[in-house]
Amino acid sequence: MNYEVIRAAMQAEIDEPLACYMPNSPGAFIRDSLFKQCYWEEATWFWGCYCRGKFGIFELDELLPKINALDTGVMPDWGTRGT
Repeated sequence: MNYEVIRAAMQAEIDEPLACYMPNSPGAFIRDSLFKQCYWEEATWFWGCYCRGKFGIFELDELLPKINALDTGVMPDWGTRGT
C-alpha cells in the first residue's frame, strides 16, 4: 500500500479545492484521482477509511478534518435554479 500517494492526493485536493462538491464529497474526488492514476488498491482503501472517518495513520488522520472542511454542504444557486 502506497500511503504517500494517498497523502499526496489528499494534499492536492486541499491545495486546489473545487468551488462546490455537491452532490459528491471531496473524498469522492480524491478516490477518483487515485483510480485515474491506476492506484486501485489505494483508492479502494482510501474510500473505506474516508467513509469510516478514520485512517489509523497519523499523517492521513491529520489531513481528514481539512478534507471534510472543504465541503460546505450548500448547494449553489445553479444547482437549484428552476426546480
